[in-house]
Amino acid sequence: MIAVEFVDAASGAVFAQADLRPEQLPADFSVRTTLQLGGEPWLVETAARPAPGRLVLTVRRIERAAPELLLYSLPTLCEALPPLAPGPVPGGCLELHEDDWRQVEAVAPAAATVVEAEFAAIRRVYGQHRDGAGFRDLHARTVGPLTPRLPWGALGRPEHEYAGVCFRGAPRPVAGGFAVVVRGVTWYGLREADQITLLAVAGPVTPTAGAVLSWAGLALVDWCRCEWIR
Repeated sequence: MIAVEFVDAASGAVFAQADLRPEQLPADFSVRTTLQLGGEPWLVETAARPAPGRLVLTVRRIERAAPELLLYSLPTLCEALPPLAPGPVPGGCLELHEDDWRQVEAVAPAAATVVEAEFAAIRRVYGQHRDGAGFRDLHARTVGPLTPRLPWGALGRPEHEYAGVCFRGAPRPVAGGFAVVVRGVTWYGLREADQITLLAVAGPVTPTAGAVLSWAGLALVDWCRCEWIR
């Protein structure tokens, strides 16, 4: 058995203790972990093992909000996130919020029909679910990636190359993720050996982005704005 103490992160006080079997506890607290305590959800902020057979969990109560009051901040998201690689996040990674994954991405002209169908679904969110500065619903995109395979180096010589890509708060980096700055634009995506399999933009899109893509006949799609950037 493991003696577990639960510390309230808000007050710093121990508010519960329990003797638990190892199989009743998560094997790894490095990923986001929530627990049900007294019928309420709590987020584990830190986990410490001060002695063998003892575990101290610092937890914070997750405040509940009425579902009708919850709004999405974006009209669309990419539903599927890339897998994470083993090992810790290296220093010098491009850090993204999960909601920003593939929000502005490079697509081939052959994908125009797919893109316009997605635009129509996103515009319905704007028309039917807009509520002030937020949205009561969103469109989860399941298509793509829509980038054709490109040779590594197709973007040109980078002014800066990141150590990889990671999501904010994630314990591991994106598997096969890369990020570079070319002509003042931060490009990121996925790479397999010497080929780019997904290409997207983080941050502002400047006119030089079009010049970088022009040789391949590609365009950028800004999903949230329902815009082609040619």
